[in-house]
Amino acid sequence: ALLLEHSIESSPSNLYFSQSHWVSQKIMNSNGFKAAYRELERNIQENPDVYAVSGSIQMNFGGTGDTDLYYGIGKCEIKYTCIRSPSLVRIRFSMEDKYNFDHIRSISWDIESGVKFQVGDFGNLANDAGLLSQADGVISIFNIYINFEKTIEMKGVYL
Repeated sequence: ALLLEHSIESSPSNLYFSQSHWVSQKIMNSNGFKAAYRELERNIQENPDVYAVSGSIQMNFGGTGDTDLYYGIGKCEIKYTCIRSPSLVRIRFSMEDKYNFDHIRSISWDIESGVKFQVGDFGNLANDAGLLSQADGVISIFNIYINFEKTIEMKGVYL
C-alpha cells in the first residue's frame, strides 16, 4: 500500500530504504530471501574464496508466501558485496527495482490450454487495475532502492 500510495502522487520521487526501515526488514525476513540467504551463507562457509566476493540473488516473491512483496515488488535482483576479515564476512545487499505494473496477471495463455482466466485471485485483478491505471497516467513509475547487510561468522579463522 505504501508503494501504491506513493505512485499516485503527481510526480513521485524515488524511494530509498535503509536497513532499519520496515520495508527492508520485510525483505530480510521474507521466506524467499531467507531461503536464498541460507544457500549463500552455506556456500560462503564452504568456499569463501569463491563466494565471499560479490554476486547477485534473483528473487521472485511469487509462490514464497510473501504476498506483500509479490504484489509490491514481484521479481527483482538483489546484488551483494562481501567484506572479509579473518573471522567474519560482512555482506552488503542492495536492491534497485522499478515500481510499475508490467503485465496482465489475471489472463494467461499457453498452446495446450489456450486462454486461462484467473479472476478468482483478487491480487491479480488489483495488479491488472494498476496496469490500466498506469497506462492512463494515474499511477506513475518510480525506482525503489533498498540497502541492508548481514554478517556471517566463519567456522574458524581464515584470510
